[in-house]
Amino acid sequence: MKLIVHELATSLVQNLISPRNVFCVALRPHLVRYGNPTGTLKMQILDTSNNVLADSETLNISSIGSNTYWHGVIRFYIDYGLRKDTEYKFKLVAGGGYSFSESAYIGWCNDYDLSKYDTDYTPSSFIDRPLDLEIWERN
Repeated sequence: MKLIVHELATSLVQNLISPRNVFCVALRPHLVRYGNPTGTLKMQILDTSNNVLADSETLNISSIGSNTYWHGVIRFYIDYGLRKDTEYKFKLVAGGGYSFSESAYIGWCNDYDLSKYDTDYTPSSFIDRPLDLEIWERN
């Protein structure tokens, strides 16, 4: 498995268009923790004008994974109704004193190896893929 990682400085954003009406209850980005960074993380749902529509709870980075190096999906609870054919921004936000360092950082992985999602464009390279994000819904 290859991981293509976008390093988190202050925030990272993935735009998506909802294919149907969905009541979102959780977001699960595929994250990497390198070293032992400190601080907090949360997810936000924004409209295309960058207005915040919903915030998740805040998680301490120290509670994410174990060992010095870790990757996997992390669940952020968030309640919001996504409308069909509407574009949204899903934003990972750092806080609580987090600062990027080459020796300790958080990253968000591309959906590259073992792809879960179809793209509506032809990727020109392995890094031209969407960020890996699961949206859990209430049925």
